[in-house]
Amino acid sequence: MMHRRRLSLALFCLFLLAGCRSEPAATPIVIAAPPTATAVPTAAHRPPAAAATASPTSRTAPTPTPRTTPTLSPIPSPLIPTPTALAAQKAEAEPTTPPPFVAGVVDWREAAQYYGQRITVEGLIVRTKNTGKVVFLNFDPDYQHTLTLVIFPEDAARFPAPPEEMFLQRRVRATGTVQEYQGAPEIIVREPEQIEIVGEAELPLTATPAPAVAAIVDWREAAQYYGQRVTVEGLIVRTKNTGKVVFLNFDPDYRHTLTLVIFPEDAARFPAPPEEMFLQRRVRATGTVQEYQGAPEIIVREPEQIQIVD
Repeated sequence: MMHRRRLSLALFCLFLLAGCRSEPAATPIVIAAPPTATAVPTAAHRPPAAAATASPTSRTAPTPTPRTTPTLSPIPSPLIPTPTALAAQKAEAEPTTPPPFVAGVVDWREAAQYYGQRITVEGLIVRTKNTGKVVFLNFDPDYQHTLTLVIFPEDAARFPAPPEEMFLQRRVRATGTVQEYQGAPEIIVREPEQIEIVGEAELPLTATPAPAVAAIVDWREAAQYYGQRVTVEGLIVRTKNTGKVVFLNFDPDYRHTLTLVIFPEDAARFPAPPEEMFLQRRVRATGTVQEYQGAPEIIVREPEQIQIVD
């Protein structure tokens, strides 16, 4: 009996043990605690920048480098020369040393012996020409091989009268540097002080006087006697005193017909102003006929060259 009870108890324990092993083990349920809210610091509660934790990718602003303004060199303009260019031009235009000066007066025939030197020449001007671009004063009809005095328009304007009229048939002294142009000597006259009249129309012994025409010539025919000394007759119908020269005309078309020309220093020798004295008077005038701007003219140097005949 006792043995049976022990056997039953043992079986019962085995049965309980087997039932406990067959049930799965319960998975414990873990309830997570709610996340703790992280407070966002406001402006009043933000930690100072020094206490803030630096991010691994944080950058430090570089220290700015002060900028320097570059110095710009002036760019030379082709229209406005620089001071250096002006100095170079002036050095080229002006010789470093003035040409040597020859003391005394040199005969104009010897000018070719003094190239590059500053001299004073003397002689009679026997031919003049104004081309509109330059005035030529010549001591010899063979002007292509002998000394010429050259005056450009801007310089001719400084003279009290047109140089081609003022110096014709006058003995002059001219000072300047002798230079060569197309195989002949020349002196460029820049200032009125470079040339002066030293005598009347006295022909040198070696020169041939202009041939004289014995008969009285009608003023309309004067152009047929260039280079000759004639006496013309006619009525003066127009006069003009420009302050630099007095013109007496036989025809209102004065640009193409004969004109009598009197310069101020010669007009002062007349008893009355020539432009008043001879207007509407018939006159006879004697002198050498020369060409000026395509028309004939006679330069009257002395009162005896012109007389009233009516």
